[in-house]
Amino acid sequence: MKNKRFLRHSQYKTIGTAALLVAAAMCCVVQAADADALYQEGNNYLNGIDVEQDFEKAYELFVEAAEAGSTKAKSDLGYMYLIGLGVEQDIDQAVEWCQEAADEGDATAQFNLGYIYETGYGADQDYDEAFHWYAQAAEQDVPEAMNSLGNMYAAGLGTEQDYEQAAQWYDKAVQQEDTEAAASCSLAALYLHGLGVEQDFGKAYELLSRSAELGYAAGQEGLGELYEKGLGVRQDCEQAAQWYSEAAEQGDYAAQFYLGNLYYDGNGVEWDPEKASELYDQALPLIREDADMGDMRAQFLLGQAYEQGKAVIQDREQAKEWYGFAIEQGSVPAQESLEKLLEKEAEEAMEAQRALEAQLAVEDELVIQVQ
Repeated sequence: MKNKRFLRHSQYKTIGTAALLVAAAMCCVVQAADADALYQEGNNYLNGIDVEQDFEKAYELFVEAAEAGSTKAKSDLGYMYLIGLGVEQDIDQAVEWCQEAADEGDATAQFNLGYIYETGYGADQDYDEAFHWYAQAAEQDVPEAMNSLGNMYAAGLGTEQDYEQAAQWYDKAVQQEDTEAAASCSLAALYLHGLGVEQDFGKAYELLSRSAELGYAAGQEGLGELYEKGLGVRQDCEQAAQWYSEAAEQGDYAAQFYLGNLYYDGNGVEWDPEKASELYDQALPLIREDADMGDMRAQFLLGQAYEQGKAVIQDREQAKEWYGFAIEQGSVPAQESLEKLLEKEAEEAMEAQRALEAQLAVEDELVIQVQ
């Protein structure tokens, strides 16, 4: 009997333990279901699905869902804190929620965390961290992360510069609707200069046409450059002016600058120095501002402005300096422009030397004749 009681007690204990485990599991399931329901309701308010859009209500529901364990809610809270949507902007809170969601594998949070660290947006800039989180998100097929990862490889930020890897990630991003335009423009630049891929002006033209037709300003500006220079397509300054105009209307200061040059010279458009001056006045303040902040593209453009002497008084030393700043950040166009400028100066110096020698020879001949 003693053994029987022991068996009965053991069985009861086992059953009780199992019941507790089942109850705990059921509790977790219910909690997860509650978290999902709260998140879905919050998402409805966030996007105005079957209810009036209400960002503050969405925020409140996301907080409840996050506390109940919803990873998606944590990710969305991070985004809302990041931009101040439905709640006062708080970058520390944004990082905290994004970090938690990213650690749990949420791809959107991983991308947002990468963006914060890349740009130093309210946090310490950290390219290593940015690269890490972009890579995590890109592996989960986040289009924006694919494009950003390509940018990191192309610039050598947070990793060794690797144009082949950049080209591969850009190519993946080109195939995604959300990033097709931007990635096409970036990939075109690699084909234009033969970086990580075989140089192919025709492919660059194809990609920039694709980007431009989608309304991407940088793609329109780039396509204008190809038409102006006759790269991958027959030279056509009228087409160049058209595409520069499309981009300039969107505020692209490179397009404004290059369109100003066309009006300054009367190429593809009627000669109009007043229009050129107007465009330069729009572009140059923005170019200077971004150049002073370290923007590679703006530094290159400012170098061009000083070399050409159209938008500003010509100053080759200033041109070299700004080209140098851009080169330090890996600008291939700036490197090419500086090399051409130095070659031009060397040729000018040789020509001046030949002219001087010829003049001295003439003077010597005159002296001899007088004697």
